[in-house]
Amino acid sequence: MVGLLGGNGSWKPLVFRRVREGSVPMAVLLYSEDNAAIYGNLGAIGQFLAKSHIHVLVLDILPGGQIPGIARRKRGKKFARGIKLSNRTDFLGSELGLFDW
Repeated sequence: MVGLLGGNGSWKPLVFRRVREGSVPMAVLLYSEDNAAIYGNLGAIGQFLAKSHIHVLVLDILPGGQIPGIARRKRGKKFARGIKLSNRTDFLGSELGLFDW
């Protein structure tokens, strides 16, 4: 799933992958240029995902108390190609974009 987050005269692409854990449909964030934009627009992102009957968003970022939700440490380290930027999520070139997690 692909979405565009607009605001302040710019558009930021968001790429999600649909997954299921048991019978619960979820969306995993694979790409975001600016994680701070996600923190400020969780309501709009939630409405976008709810149209596809997805009510759980999985973020692989360190919120540091910035966003509400549940932090779980079920998964181990993930490989992402390139330089890891703290304000960006980019798993498009990794196994997360291809396989179930």
